[in-house]
Amino acid sequence: MTQRVAIINDGQWGRMERNRGDYDVLTKALVKKLSKATNAHGEPEGEVQTFESTTEAMQWLQGGTRTGIVIFTTRGMVDVAKRLAVENPRLLVFLFTGLIPEAEVVFVSNDIIHQDEVLTDLVFHSH
Repeated sequence: MTQRVAIINDGQWGRMERNRGDYDVLTKALVKKLSKATNAHGEPEGEVQTFESTTEAMQWLQGGTRTGIVIFTTRGMVDVAKRLAVENPRLLVFLFTGLIPEAEVVFVSNDIIHQDEVLTDLVFHSH
């Protein structure tokens, strides 16, 4: 079963703004990489689309189930992301950020232990 992945290119953080296109490179890279992902049978893992608002993304995901994956491209959308996750527990919500927030717990999947470069970068270079 193919999952729907909604990438929301909206918001701002500090000097970075969607309206100036500051998140476009990240958004395009996410679409490119996630669109190429295939399962063990060579089938696409997901259907990936970008949206300029959470409302548009949720309408696309709604399809009667409100399941899928939502990716925000800026820390400035953290409150929206948290609310969306609470209101839609069947969604998997990600938030990409250039800097890991201070005084916050960082949750990491145990599976990352098998990805040496990612593990090293996360632990030693994310702060």
